[in-house]
Amino acid sequence: MLPSTWRNKEAALAMLAAARQGATDRMIGHVCTCWVSAAGFCRALLDFDKVPAKSVEPQRGGSRDIVVTLNACMDELRKQ
Repeated sequence: MLPSTWRNKEAALAMLAAARQGATDRMIGHVCTCWVSAAGFCRALLDFDKVPAKSVEPQRGGSRDIVVTLNACMDELRKQ
């Protein structure tokens, strides 16, 4: 089983916490899905710290939201 998250940081962290509470040996990891173009996601991931958040137009489910969510999940996973 692989819990899967997308673009909502708070929902992703809550899902990750719930998945860990009920985890068995069948849960082998976590998947962050990316429902945007690979080029857009990679650009957002690689340029994340270089582009001020205020200069990026908010997009529901945009690449930047997904990168924020992925980073939060990775930070949470590093804690354990």
